[in-house]
Amino acid sequence: MGLSKNPDVRYNLALALDRAGRKDEAAVQYGVVLELNWDDAAAHNALGQILAEQSRLAEAATHYRNALQIQANFPEARANLQAVLEQQANATGKAP
Repeated sequence: MGLSKNPDVRYNLALALDRAGRKDEAAVQYGVVLELNWDDAAAHNALGQILAEQSRLAEAATHYRNALQIQANFPEARANLQAVLEQQANATGKAP
């Protein structure tokens, strides 16, 4: 029996892996969630956080923007996007 194709089950698995520090495995599962349900703002935000921790800032920003397109009133995603844009600006010496 394979893993569930239910995005909620996969999200919970991803969250558990993330909390256990198994970030790469969590990222894979968040990706599966998004394959099953692209409109999951929380999964975009969570995947963005992992990517940001891995210094994959452009990819993280894309996921934060996706989360905000899906759910405009998502303060955590907005704050995360701002932080990533500031990191990118600091790396390039340009304002966000």
